[in-house]
Amino acid sequence: MINPITLYTKITRIQKEVLAPLYTTHSRMKEDHSILLEITGRSIMEHESYIEDVCNSKFIRLCFNIIKKLGGCKDLHIDDFDRFTNYVKDGGLTAMMVMLKSNDKEQAFVDELDKLPKRVRENAHAMLLKSRWLHEDFVTEFLTKEYGAFEVVPDILTEHLKLTNLFMDGLIELAFHEGQMDELLAEVEKIGAEPE
Repeated sequence: MINPITLYTKITRIQKEVLAPLYTTHSRMKEDHSILLEITGRSIMEHESYIEDVCNSKFIRLCFNIIKKLGGCKDLHIDDFDRFTNYVKDGGLTAMMVMLKSNDKEQAFVDELDKLPKRVRENAHAMLLKSRWLHEDFVTEFLTKEYGAFEVVPDILTEHLKLTNLFMDGLIELAFHEGQMDELLAEVEKIGAEPE
């Protein structure tokens, strides 16, 4: 159950905990980027049920619609909101956590994507494109608030952002190719079903 009174505080806390491994200074910040992604996955996993509750909430969708009508969330559209919530509802969040904890993240991404419903696979490329842009924008804003100006953010944290963007670019490309493969297989099935 989503409590509207504590919603903002809870989401802010979750964001800070999920961003901490990659975008705050701490004793493990110099570890390999892949390990930091794994720690991020564990942070997300701790909040999985709450994130799923938010995505399943009609109240949250209504609030999003009201905010949009009042001129807020200029960079997000209802299609983006639905794309993300459907991704979570259909198992995408769980798949992402499996991928982040894997040693071979790219292969795990493809394997997990293949397990998801066709509409989620078709949606993955567009959702990841938007997510990558939002992630960069959000993290840049987060770091700017933390340090007063992006130019003074420690190099290691901006390097983490660059590496994360490259990682997400790779996933976007994989999702695109997986989507094309689904289309190709559908065409082959259609051709095979046509009478000679």
